[in-house]
Amino acid sequence: MHRKSALAPDHESQFGDVTPSFESVSSDLELEDNNSIQRVQVAQVIRSLPLFLLFHACAALSIHNLTIFTSAFSLAKLWHVAVVLTGLALAGVFLLWRNGRWHEQPERVLRGVEVLCLLLGLVWAIPAAAAVYMPQQNLVYPIVGVSLAVLGIAVSSFMRVPTGAIVFVGIVTAALSHSLYLAAGGYSFVSALVCAIYGLVLVGIIINSHVDFIRRSRSEIEMKRQADVINLLLNDFEREALDWLWETDAEGRLTYFSPRFAKVLNENPENLRLRPLRHILADHARNEGWRQLEFAMADENTINDFELELLVEGKPVVWQLTAKALHDMRGRFHGYRGVTRDITLSHDAKRRSLIAMEASEKTSAAKSQFLAVMSHELRTPVNAIMGFAELLKQDGNDSLPLKTRLEFAETIFQSSKQLQDLINNVLDMTRVERGGLQILEQDVDAAELVEVAIKHCRSQAENAHISIVGRLTDGVSVKGDSNRLKQVMVNLIANAIKFSPPGGIINVEMQKGGGGKLVLAVKDAGIGVSQDDLERVFEPFVQADSGFTRRFGGVGLGLPIARSIAKLHGGDVVLESTVGAGTSALLILPQSRIVWPTAKGSREKIVA
Repeated sequence: MHRKSALAPDHESQFGDVTPSFESVSSDLELEDNNSIQRVQVAQVIRSLPLFLLFHACAALSIHNLTIFTSAFSLAKLWHVAVVLTGLALAGVFLLWRNGRWHEQPERVLRGVEVLCLLLGLVWAIPAAAAVYMPQQNLVYPIVGVSLAVLGIAVSSFMRVPTGAIVFVGIVTAALSHSLYLAAGGYSFVSALVCAIYGLVLVGIIINSHVDFIRRSRSEIEMKRQADVINLLLNDFEREALDWLWETDAEGRLTYFSPRFAKVLNENPENLRLRPLRHILADHARNEGWRQLEFAMADENTINDFELELLVEGKPVVWQLTAKALHDMRGRFHGYRGVTRDITLSHDAKRRSLIAMEASEKTSAAKSQFLAVMSHELRTPVNAIMGFAELLKQDGNDSLPLKTRLEFAETIFQSSKQLQDLINNVLDMTRVERGGLQILEQDVDAAELVEVAIKHCRSQAENAHISIVGRLTDGVSVKGDSNRLKQVMVNLIANAIKFSPPGGIINVEMQKGGGGKLVLAVKDAGIGVSQDDLERVFEPFVQADSGFTRRFGGVGLGLPIARSIAKLHGGDVVLESTVGAGTSALLILPQSRIVWPTAKGSREKIVA
């Protein structure tokens, strides 16, 4: 406990040493202000010293020529020496200050000037007081006049050293009042009183001028400090902010701009100064938007949040300009003062948001259309199942022939199969959207896979009076999911059957693509797909032929599912089509999944 209490004071004193208090900061500011004011005081005194020294010498010569110092005046030589010494002292102060040696010691200079004022008062009090004792009484008033002139010049010169000036006025005025009192005869009291009042007036002028000077100086110092703070803040703003300021004259030429403006344009500031703003913008404009800005500025209109697209160093940017027209008291236009902001990031974010919103709206509309079509497609097999099942249920006495019952059962079976396919497609599409669709890797014979798909679609083709011809090559092995690849081929062949006219032929071919890829092509001579819809038909919930008035059934999920399965295998499904001439659907599998047979081992066969 004792050790802790002994350490506490030291810790507090150290903390206090490094933590300036508000009072210490205030005193430092006040000391700095006083030093500034004192420098101004000394500078003004120094500027007036040459005139005073000249008048000091001339006045001394005048009094000497008036022969005030006769042989009876024993202090003549002493006075001459004092005049010369005080003059030299003032000249020394002048030279040392002008050389900059005493600039950091204004207070000492003021104290020295005050001492010199005291000595000057004593020097000039001697002739003022001794004039009345001279044998030539007619010289009293000339000497008094010279002394009064010196008094006025001294007050004017030493006004900024009030203590010294008041001491000088007091000493000289007292000497003059003494001489006038003794020399003025019947008006002696009045003359002395007038002289004293004159001295008091000068003292009042000195005090009033000094008070006004101090008040004005402090106000200027405070204004300068505020201006420095504002400039500092403005410089920080211009250096760190994304905005930059600018100003033009009446002709639109840049008279001021933030350093950031030149930095953004990668230009030399000297090349931009006094250059028309419209020319600078025109050099970088991506469109004709700068002309609208030029017209608005020509009409002297206020510019509010004007967006301009520019190309700066090969990169597109978007600037937002806001400017106010400047007018004088007579309403004459003087130019613009404005601020520019780089809104490229926010503009791009807004654009992406709009694109995403449009895509979301399109997706929502497609889903709504899909649900409407889906309900129609589901209703068809369900109605068939329920209808024919109801007929079989009502046949309690086996009145229907066996052939008819078998036909009803076949219809129910086909409708159930159609319903199952619809549901499977929807489930597969859901898995694709959630990323849950997976493949089972195994080696598959490509020819066998295509042949199975053709057989799977044969009954559908026969019902539509369509022929399927497959040109297959034995010995081609594919590493992938046989069920999913068969699903792709079934979807492509089923699509070809759906869009082919009766009596048409569908060709299924195995081709070797570039780089060793395997291309399974399904070609039909049906209605074809327009170029605008070639990619759109692969989007989920989008159909090239939508609505309830479609000529062909289905919900349009076959192609999106087929492409998704192909991509899981590293391949793709693409369409090549001409409206009215037919379509080629190509399942492309990468070379990494294909093992091609040797030339001797390969054999082409045709499956019909």
